Amino acid sequence: MNMNNSLIKKQGRACAAHIKLAAFAVAFAALIMAFGVSAQPADAYAADLVAGGLDANASAQVDAQSTYEHPGNDSKISIGDKTAGTVSYNASTKTITLDNVKAETLSIYYEGQSFTLVLNGSSSLTNLFSYSSITMKGTGSLAVSDTFCAFNKSVLTMTQGTIQGKVQAGSLVMRGGTIKGSGDSANIIAKYGLTMSSGTINLASPKYTGISISSGDFTMTGGSLSVTNAGSDAIDVSKYANSSSIVNIGKATISGGSLTLTVANPKYSSAVYAGSMSNKLGCIKTIAGRLPCGAKFTVGGNLYEVMKSTMYARLLKYNAKSKKAKINKATYGKYAYEVAGIGANAFNTAAGKKVTSITINSYLTEIGAKAFYNTKALKTLTLKSTGWMQRLYDKKYNLKKVKVAKDCSVARKAFSKAGKKGGKGLTVKLGKSGVWSKEAGKYKAFLKSKGLSSSAKLKTW
Repeated sequence: MNMNNSLIKKQGRACAAHIKLAAFAVAFAALIMAFGVSAQPADAYAADLVAGGLDANASAQVDAQSTYEHPGNDSKISIGDKTAGTVSYNASTKTITLDNVKAETLSIYYEGQSFTLVLNGSSSLTNLFSYSSITMKGTGSLAVSDTFCAFNKSVLTMTQGTIQGKVQAGSLVMRGGTIKGSGDSANIIAKYGLTMSSGTINLASPKYTGISISSGDFTMTGGSLSVTNAGSDAIDVSKYANSSSIVNIGKATISGGSLTLTVANPKYSSAVYAGSMSNKLGCIKTIAGRLPCGAKFTVGGNLYEVMKSTMYARLLKYNAKSKKAKINKATYGKYAYEVAGIGANAFNTAAGKKVTSITINSYLTEIGAKAFYNTKALKTLTLKSTGWMQRLYDKKYNLKKVKVAKDCSVARKAFSKAGKKGGKGLTVKLGKSGVWSKEAGKYKAFLKSKGLSSSAKLKTW
């Protein structure tokens, strides 16, 4: 009896401390019974409601009106300052449902678990914080005025629904649904990578970078991704050791879908800032800004590839209509790449066979195997740059030998079967005015070692 009296006194003191929540707790306990959840003491739920939360192992409506408080290490789902709609939770399916909710903050704290978030109607939050991976479903929408944040290595998987606002996640997987934003809300941070096979991402005029990936890669096999008029890079795939030191740069792979990326200043910002990029030409719809190494694009019918130094491009296939080929700059996405490479079999095309003259400007650093192969109509090949050649002189400054310069590459069969009549009808000009006549033999020997016909002529002073 004395023990019971003592217990009653303790319960009385607890009720006095939570007098404002007492009525709420009773209503909440009745609601839980309606959901068929095992009964628990009313004051246990009252304690959860102080944080505006629900034990993550119980099913009920999450209907507190209190201001959000961080739930600490307890497993809870909490809603703060809700003014409209219904938030419900099904523990057996780990499903949270938002029906036309207007509230301050939704917090999901159950690290290591995965939850499904279903959107019905139109909901709005200031913030959504999750320490768990989330799969988005439902046909509704969620507007987040501040940030949708999945902490640490949590994965946000979009399959349905629409999120409007800033999104931050450990990883982002797009299998459907939509993420969109404009201005200050046009920003996605996916630290460990973004994988997109379906769905839509549409970010308009982000103030800085549109999509940031700091420890992973960007892979797109389908869907539609658009970042337009970005203040900095549209997509940044950089790997950082810390906030100021880049130790590696990730990859971008685009093999399907539709990609539109533009930046406010194409001369200085990148459409994609990454270590390398592999892409199908048809996936890129609109680009303004520099592309990374390996990216392919077409200009004037010609196929180009961005070289390791992303200021330069390599001609892969000559398909232009002109019979007088002038290889200089390739301007794509409002960025001008200097053409510094001629790829293997670059002129071994239907258009290349009709070319009568080829002039390559002064940035040349590499020539691939059979670059000019089968150019049956070619009479003149002008290589304005001789920087890709290294000259070796004796003590009297007589030319002893010519070889490929350091940091340059010329394939052994670079000039194989180049020019009219297999080279017999071809004149090669090195530099703007040719070479010294007394040194012509050394240059020709070098070019011959790279496949040029011994019958070809070398322009001399």
